[in-house]
Amino acid sequence: MRDAKKKKERHEAVIAKQAQKRKEKRKLLMEKLHIKYLKKKWKKHNTKMRRKRINHRYYIRHRKRPFIRRRLHKGDEQGRFIIYFVKNKEYNKTYAWYAWKFGSMEKFNKLVAANHERSICPRLYESRTKRSGEQPVKYEILIKQKIDPSVETNESLFRDELGASITVKTDDPEWRILAKDDWYIEENFYLYGYHPKYDRKDAKFIIDNVIMKYVEEYSICRIFIWKSYLFIENDDDFTFVLTKSSDEAVRLYNILYDRLSQIENLYFTGTLSKGSIPTWVDKMMEKTGWEEKTVKNCKPIIL
Repeated sequence: MRDAKKKKERHEAVIAKQAQKRKEKRKLLMEKLHIKYLKKKWKKHNTKMRRKRINHRYYIRHRKRPFIRRRLHKGDEQGRFIIYFVKNKEYNKTYAWYAWKFGSMEKFNKLVAANHERSICPRLYESRTKRSGEQPVKYEILIKQKIDPSVETNESLFRDELGASITVKTDDPEWRILAKDDWYIEENFYLYGYHPKYDRKDAKFIIDNVIMKYVEEYSICRIFIWKSYLFIENDDDFTFVLTKSSDEAVRLYNILYDRLSQIENLYFTGTLSKGSIPTWVDKMMEKTGWEEKTVKNCKPIIL
């Protein structure tokens, strides 16, 4: 019995040893295959990178250099150009960087033309506060060019609104203003029925979605102002726009008059008469649920 048991143990040990050898051989084979795979992959990568270098050299020699020569021959200038925005002569945000002067100027002219074309009622003042009142605000778009301070100066000549020459100098001697123009940000108003702070509407929305809708649906539409209110009245009902000040209401009224006065059933009747003020105060209190003090102070209730 002992001999049979020992014989069995020796047989199991031999089998285990053979299995271990097969396992080690498989491991070595997998390592060789992996190394072979890595070599093949590295060779492929090297070939790809080599082709990339060759293509890049070809591009530089046959495409890029002739392209640069053609642009320089046409009078273009290579360098660093930035289109950016300023608010009250302080940096606001950058639009884009360009490597060529003509490209930056072309984009600048397109932006200015599109902005001036779609602008109806640009913003002139910041929000009114009790301490500071109305603060004037002016946005501009500029192109800034990087220069060599030892060769060129950072001063540029422009024309003001009256046509007089003015010199504009940057704070950084390595940059010069190449071009600048006014940039219009549309003024937003509180239109009754929308949130006075988070859902304000511009003049285009008021024209397209309120005034033109009233003109199409009703036989008579009337527009007039009182304090900071601009009223839009039809046969059955009315709505109103609350502006920042009475001057802003007059400006919006004049803009609407210039654009819409040719419409037959739309009437601009100017300022509300004194005798009609109590009646319209009662109408507004009934429509909005505001108190008389709130209506007369031109301060909407933020819900």
